[in-house]
Amino acid sequence: MHFIRRRNEKIYGVCDKGFVACTFQAQKFRNDGTVTYQGPVFSNLILDVGLDLLATGPYGFTILQDFLNVGTDSTAPAIDQTGLLAYLASSDSVYSSISGYNTNPAYRWRQATIEFAVGSCTGNLTELGLSHSPNTDYFNRQLFKDEAGAPTTITVLSDEGLRVTVTLYFYSNLAPGGSEIGSFLLNGTDTIDVTRELTTNTNWLSQWFYSNIVALTEMGTGMVRLSDSATGFSGTTASSVTPLSYTAGNFYQDWEAIWNAGRFVGDAASLMMDIDNKASEYEFSAFRFNPVIPVTNVEEIKFTIRRAWGRYAA
Repeated sequence: MHFIRRRNEKIYGVCDKGFVACTFQAQKFRNDGTVTYQGPVFSNLILDVGLDLLATGPYGFTILQDFLNVGTDSTAPAIDQTGLLAYLASSDSVYSSISGYNTNPAYRWRQATIEFAVGSCTGNLTELGLSHSPNTDYFNRQLFKDEAGAPTTITVLSDEGLRVTVTLYFYSNLAPGGSEIGSFLLNGTDTIDVTRELTTNTNWLSQWFYSNIVALTEMGTGMVRLSDSATGFSGTTASSVTPLSYTAGNFYQDWEAIWNAGRFVGDAASLMMDIDNKASEYEFSAFRFNPVIPVTNVEEIKFTIRRAWGRYAA
């Protein structure tokens, strides 16, 4: 839900929304390059504590540059778990990485292969998960799977190493160029319709992915603009943007954006969202108001902006 406050009144509309998913694929190898095992790609469970990290952690999706952990417990994954149940080893050695995007369905993906050197994770491995630090601040957890999708044990011998290819996906609830409509009451009486739009820019998924994850705790004044245009993506940047407190388990983050009196004067027709404080380079989302909201030179206008996220359901 997207909130706007003006003259000490809260009004309601639509919000930016996204969904995250992740897959693993395991491979064993020897120092001479021989591959001794190649497993299937399998999905894994993003934990509640992992979803919380997308708001409270300073690292967002740099988790692909953090740690992969392996362990030996075979208990089924559950969203209220906080990590591996029998930790054995971890690695942050990135063997390779790539990224890309898809338009139908619409998602952005990043992939990294994390390597455990030969002899560094010897044992009967059953579980694995990403974390910000070795065996702490976990994002997800899953059991190793076989070709039939059943839990399996990966036995890593003393002359073997392990590589795990991790792919993270971020989906919007809208397709590029898509829109959704909400509404709110202005001053308790006048209905204002809000249409949320996504740019048709071919790189929008990259922008949305970055700004909704990495910048969840980094939204700056240059990333939010108010405009008198009903169609464009330019406008007046906010005087200030302040993150509000995050409550674990909510899976949304609010910020209060303020335009001081005199900063924006005219008919507010749109609120635009950018990334990286670049006023015209990375526009990706706009909220269009109908009718426009008149703002005089003695009025301050506040918007409480919400971004929400969750697990992607295929």
